[in-house]
Amino acid sequence: MLPRLTSRSERISPNRLEHTLSPDADIRALLNLAQREAACCSFFSFSIEIQPDRLVLAVKVPDDAIEILDGLVADWAT
Repeated sequence: MLPRLTSRSERISPNRLEHTLSPDADIRALLNLAQREAACCSFFSFSIEIQPDRLVLAVKVPDDAIEILDGLVADWAT
């Protein structure tokens, strides 16, 4: 589902992944996805950031969950 919501993804640091939201992204679907992931894995932190030129979904994890974020990135890439 994520590829339809985002236009670009960038690994900012080992603990942070940023997804630039597509202009026509279904925000409700995005919120549902983030809520499901947070319910499953409470160590994830999701935020939507409003920047001058784009909207960003930021996904953050603590140091001991970096490998899980790696796996999530790999899953979202397929």
